[in-house]
Parts: sequence; C-alpha cells; structure tokens
Amino acid sequence: LAEGWNFKSTADDNLSLAPGIAQYGTAAAMNDLIAAGAPLAASMRLGYMLDQSTALTAAANRGETEMVRALLTSPVKWTNEALGTALLQGTRTGIPGVTAALIAAGANAKFKVEGKSALMSAAESGVPDVVSMILHAQVITNAASLAGKHPKAATDVNDRDGEGKTALIYNASAYRPDRDSPPGIDRAKVVELLLPAGAHLEDRDSAGNTALIADHSFAEVAAALIKAGADVNAQNAAGETALMNCLYTDVAEVLLRAGADPGLRNAKGQTALDVLSANSYSDGVAAFLKKWTAEHPKPK
Repeated sequence: LAEGWNFKSTADDNLSLAPGIAQYGTAAAMNDLIAAGAPLAASMRLGYMLDQSTALTAAANRGETEMVRALLTSPVKWTNEALGTALLQGTRTGIPGVTAALIAAGANAKFKVEGKSALMSAAESGVPDVVSMILHAQVITNAASLAGKHPKAATDVNDRDGEGKTALIYNASAYRPDRDSPPGIDRAKVVELLLPAGAHLEDRDSAGNTALIADHSFAEVAAALIKAGADVNAQNAAGETALMNCLYTDVAEVLLRAGADPGLRNAKGQTALDVLSANSYSDGVAAFLKKWTAEHPKPK
C-alpha cells in the first residue's frame, strides 16, 4: 500500500478502492486494505454488474472465496441487501465456498434482484453442490419465517423471474460451459435435486417455453427431463418445439429417440428442419436431422 496515504478517509478516491480491488485485485491486496482500515462497504458501478456494487458483491461475482471470507470477517456490518445481492451473484459462479461463506454470514436465500432468486442463479451455474446449499438454506429460512424472523420470505422452488423463468428452466437454458466454467457442473443432477424439491416439470416461462423446450445445449438435461415425464413434443407460444431449438446433435438424438416429431410446424408453418437449416448455429443439427428422417421414415 502507498505510504502516507490516509486509507481511513471517506473521500471518493478511498471509497472506490475496495470495489476496485474486489473486481480486479487479489485477496492479499484486500486483506491489506482491511488492515489499513479503509472503508469497505461503499458501492460503485462496475459496468457489468447489477446496479451499484459493493466489494462483497464484486468478489462473489468473481468467485473469489478467500476474498469473500476476508470481507465477511472484516469489521463491516453488511446489510441484508448487500449480503443478498452478493449471494445472488456468488451462486451464479458455481463456487461452493462463496455460497457457503455468504449463507454462514446470514445471507437470506430468498433475497431477489429484479425477480431473480439465489436458487435461480444456483441452477444457472449447473453445480449441484451450490443448488443443494440454497435448497437447504431455504428450508432453514422457511422455519425462521414461521418463527417471525423473516416475515416477508416468500419464495420457493417454482418462483419465477420477470420473464417467467423458474430455477428448472434456468438450469436447462444455460449455454454449454467453456474453459472458464467452474468444476462440478452436473445439470442432470440439478434436475434430480429440483424435481423432488417440488419443481414443476411443465411450468412455462412468458414465451411458453418448458424446461425441455428451453434446453438447447444439454443432452443429459433433456434425458433427465424426459425420464421424469416431460412432453417431448410440447410447443411454446410461437409453436416451437425442443427439437426446433436444439443446437447440438446429441440433444437432437435424445429428443428423436424419445419420440420427438420432426413434422410438427411452428406458427410460421416451419418444420424443425426448416428452422434448424435457417440457423447458422445449428447447421450441423439440420444435417443430422435430415439423415435421421431418411433413416427413420414416418409410418404411413
């Protein structure tokens, strides 16, 4: 740290230090800042974050477990909003240590930002350990609510965000992971956690998508949903089926083997082959579907 700098000052330059280090720096640098007595709870806009962000939210968003723990054990008394927002961001990263630290610090698993809950974010991560933590935390919060400690807690596994998406749909509608994705992703296991917890298999978002229709990337999720009884030929408000929306051949194969009908048409009169052929991201699926239909002609 710079010599002679008054880190305890609440001047604007100082207020931006903790959020800036949380976004770009290291846990060691944050520990130095905490030891110097710098203000930690200020918020600043960090561009990609939701609204104004505290250092705690930024650290959680990066999946920086050590930094999150350091901030939680600092002298700051974090508000319920700060803890809840950090939990919402932290669960999305899929790092169990971040979620565990925030729940242990009292973050409310039922806190929402623009209708999105921590369970939705956890499901979006695809990491079963994180989903399990939030489901367990919600049970605890429900008990606390009955005791009058959280009288406004009112979320459940079938809560919806502003677009009508549930946790089950969030898990299904994510994109395939890249090299920066967290370890421990198992989206089929997430389905197996959410359904026994009461998730509605055929709930639809505001566009009419079920979880299966929304699943464009994960064969294992499609298989788990179909095994649970999902309608493989369900259509959304635009008449689109899961087969029309899939981006990968392994997803298409699971759907077709389960009885997906390539002859169904959407509201524009297009079949799955028409839709897939027009989508540059799924041209490989179109070729696969064309070959499949040739090899598996529909009985007359």
